[in-house]
Amino acid sequence: MRWTVSRKLALGFLTMLLLTTITAVLALNRMMFIQNRVEQVTENSMPKVKEINRIYFETEHVLNLVFRHKDSTDAAARKTLEDEIGASYALVESTVQQYESQITADEERSNFASFKESWDEFKKNTQKTLVTSRSNPQQTMILIDAGHRIFDEMQKHLTSLVEWNHKQAETSALEAKKAYKDSLIWVYVILGISVAVAVGISTLFLLLIARPLRLVTGSIVRVADGDLTVPPLSVKSRDEIGQLADALNRMVRELHSAISRSSETSHQVTQLADSLAADASQTTIAAQQIADASRQVAGGAQAQLTTSKETAVVMEEMAAGIGRISEATSEMAEQFQTTAANAVKGTESMDEAEEQMNAISTTTTQTSERMERLSKRSDEIGGIVKLISEIAYQTNLLALNASIEAARAGESGKGFAVVAAEVKKLATQSEAAAKDITQRIRLIQEETKETAGAIREVTEQVTAGIHLVSDSGRSFRDIASSIEQLNGHIQEVSATAEEMAATTEQITASVTSTAMIAQTSSDSTESVAAASNEQFASMERISGSAESLTLLAGELRESIRRFRL
Repeated sequence: MRWTVSRKLALGFLTMLLLTTITAVLALNRMMFIQNRVEQVTENSMPKVKEINRIYFETEHVLNLVFRHKDSTDAAARKTLEDEIGASYALVESTVQQYESQITADEERSNFASFKESWDEFKKNTQKTLVTSRSNPQQTMILIDAGHRIFDEMQKHLTSLVEWNHKQAETSALEAKKAYKDSLIWVYVILGISVAVAVGISTLFLLLIARPLRLVTGSIVRVADGDLTVPPLSVKSRDEIGQLADALNRMVRELHSAISRSSETSHQVTQLADSLAADASQTTIAAQQIADASRQVAGGAQAQLTTSKETAVVMEEMAAGIGRISEATSEMAEQFQTTAANAVKGTESMDEAEEQMNAISTTTTQTSERMERLSKRSDEIGGIVKLISEIAYQTNLLALNASIEAARAGESGKGFAVVAAEVKKLATQSEAAAKDITQRIRLIQEETKETAGAIREVTEQVTAGIHLVSDSGRSFRDIASSIEQLNGHIQEVSATAEEMAATTEQITASVTSTAMIAQTSSDSTESVAAASNEQFASMERISGSAESLTLLAGELRESIRRFRL
């Protein structure tokens, strides 16, 4: 599988998201555990202690009512006291049932069973005391003393239950404190790992993406300025940046080869144009000589015959010159076709480089969007941390309520007051830890924004490189257009040379006819003069084409000179 830029970025973002998610889940789990232990204290242990205190109060109240019943002599007052005792019985029974429904541990169940046995014995003794107090005061005092002993036994069992609940509350507080410390350690460890990974990913992105892009952009700027001596880029990655570097290296090689061949071709074109101009000058002189010879033909047949021989010799030289011109134009046409093909290759290389730069621009734009999505995920994690802070605040309120309830419980609630203070302390520490997590997430968000800024800077540099590559492409298209114009002029020169060859054949035929038929030399002289005029005009056109060819070759050299090979 090829690791493209998008896959590298996705891996980095997923790693950061995984670490932050683990941090948030761990913190939430520990906070829920702490909340569970606090609820166990406030909703289980403390209500049980309140119920035990209620039982204690009601049993003691029953004992007082029995004393008042013994001392009372009014039947109506005794009946009222017995009703109050019955109401206390009912309240204790309902409290006993409520407490028993909340028992979960065997030790607590055993202590409560012992209390119930004492409570049943206390009720029986109380009933006997109420019956004997009407007729036997002495027996009543014995039963009251026995009731005191049973009451003391009940208080021992109730005290054991209170101590057991205190112990459970302290255990819950210790577990909550340990869970808080463990979660705090894990959160700091994972946050440290997250920060280290974030810094590592940012550094890795700068090394794998930003630095190679700066190298590529610098090489493109030098090529656009005409410097083809840039060394080959050494980018080992096989992602889009590596492909762009390879394409740029290939483009520089093709440009160097094409410009070198174009320079050589321009020199050859200049030499051929100079040779063509020299041959045209010689041909013009020969045509002038033919015209002079034609005018001398009218002087006499012998002079005409002599001139015809000279003309034949001149025509042979002119034919040879025209042959050289034709060969030169053919060679020039081949050279220009090669140059045109090289210019097309150079243009294609520039187009390919521009496509690669556009692909990199698209990739960096997508990278910037992913960085923005990572920033949004960090904001969501910030929301989770805010939720943790709210849970800590609610835990603080629960601890405050527990302190209030402990104060109401009096001596029995002192142990719970200590537990509530510890819970409140844990809640405060949890809230401080949540604020610390928020600060660290803000640091991660700032690192993410700095990375996004660096990627935007790279995107701007890539855009500048695209414009530079486009300018180089236009320069190559201008060179190709100049070559096409030169090729057109060469075609015109070739056509003119063919016309000259045909005209030369006609002149040669006319001269031969003049040599053979001296009597008709006067008529033939007119034909030769006309052909000479046409030949002179053709040579003027060739001379003009040669000058144009020289100018175009000069323009081509000027276009090539801006490149340093």
